[in-house]
Amino acid sequence: MSAGANSGLSVQLVSFADDGALVINRPALNDLVASAPLDERLVVVGMCGPARTGKSLLLSFLAGHLTGQHDPAFMFGWGRQAVTLGVWGMRTLLPVALRDGSKARLLILDSQGLFDSQLSEARTMRIFALTLLCSTVLIQNLSKQVQEDNLQSAAMYSSFAKLVRSQTDAPRLGFHTLFFAVRDWQFDDDDDVDDDDAYLAQILRPKGDADLDGTREALASTFDHMHAALLCHPGRTRSRTAPTHYRR
Repeated sequence: MSAGANSGLSVQLVSFADDGALVINRPALNDLVASAPLDERLVVVGMCGPARTGKSLLLSFLAGHLTGQHDPAFMFGWGRQAVTLGVWGMRTLLPVALRDGSKARLLILDSQGLFDSQLSEARTMRIFALTLLCSTVLIQNLSKQVQEDNLQSAAMYSSFAKLVRSQTDAPRLGFHTLFFAVRDWQFDDDDDVDDDDAYLAQILRPKGDADLDGTREALASTFDHMHAALLCHPGRTRSRTAPTHYRR
């Protein structure tokens, strides 16, 4: 299967109308809801991040690891043009075991890349907020390191999501987990970084500046937990040739 081809393992759940309104694929959502066992928890992992940074590929790796499927769960491409539009989800809820030993079903969501030249600020905010509102764990896909503008955009869009949630009957205004996936990490020899979360703790500690600290306080008040994973670059040769079953 060529890169960018639809394997049929995922379906578009949300798209944009010409006027920017969100269009919900209700039949697909109803099918997912109907397939969820009533006696198991539903865990939703969503991903957001800048356009053309490999979100769909990473989620396909995750889904492939969980299912043993070799075909990519989500469409992706190698060029400059965006492939994922709106919000996509896997057609199947995956059975998983939680840390406490209980059984759950996992739904993986892939979202359109943010800050694309074809995506307005309003649509960018809606994509992030909608994915966050649906997610138990929101993965923010970043390149090389966590930068201040990454924190600022996450805080701003999360505040919008909190505002939306406050106007519903939702029992709580916070969100569970924000997970920074730092791709192509290049600082393995940094003696100041003991582990991934220690790196994030350095980034999030107070800086003594009202604006910088305000961003960190907004994130801390929004999310119950924040974690990071520093993912090293696999090497230029490997990244263009592997995994072979994703480049057929």
